[in-house]
Amino acid sequence: MLAKYISKTKQINHSSEKVFELLSDFKKLSNIFQKTHQNKDLSNEIFKHIKDIQFTNDTCKFTVENLGIIELNIVHREPFKTIRFSGSNAAASSFNFWIQLVEKNIDNTFFRLTLHTKMNYFTQKLLKSQIEKGVNQVADILCKLPY
Repeated sequence: MLAKYISKTKQINHSSEKVFELLSDFKKLSNIFQKTHQNKDLSNEIFKHIKDIQFTNDTCKFTVENLGIIELNIVHREPFKTIRFSGSNAAASSFNFWIQLVEKNIDNTFFRLTLHTKMNYFTQKLLKSQIEKGVNQVADILCKLPY
């Protein structure tokens, strides 16, 4: 069964170009994640449930507490507008995830996250609220990154 989860629309006080350049390259994100260990508030928020993070330019693999190993692959980039990911893990055999960016002015970009996942009916009902919460938490974290 296909399920769709959409985050609340969020705002980042940077251009869509800066936001896109960071979020469309996992290697650049890896540098940010390494630096967050120095910022205890952000580090605790990001790494509270995430362990064993591995990055390449187009792939990010990590373990999430109670979900297992998740692998994300960047499959499409539309400069300054959209970044599409595919992914997989044991709980949701496959999923697609994307970030939509809309620049209102040079230092004001709005975005939202959309997650499509295939799960059996029982699993979807069981995890719905946790997934909705998780999608919004990821959006909140993206707002706090140093672009």
